Amino acid sequence: MRLLKAIAMEKKESEFYEASFMRKYALTAPSSVKLALSALIDKTLILKGEDGSYYVYDRFFSLWLAK
Repeated sequence: MRLLKAIAMEKKESEFYEASFMRKYALTAPSSVKLALSALIDKTLILKGEDGSYYVYDRFFSLWLAK
């Protein structure tokens, strides 16, 4: 859930494993982030854009999460 909220707040993100990003959103180990990212993609909650960044699929859900 924290990763999903982080992606919604950042609009588009591709640097999930950077220490500053993980610290900013209280994410734990990179392996946990990788597992969460995989689960969010499988559930089609986030999509990967052409530029390699990820974003929340539903725009209104993204806005709700960001608040």
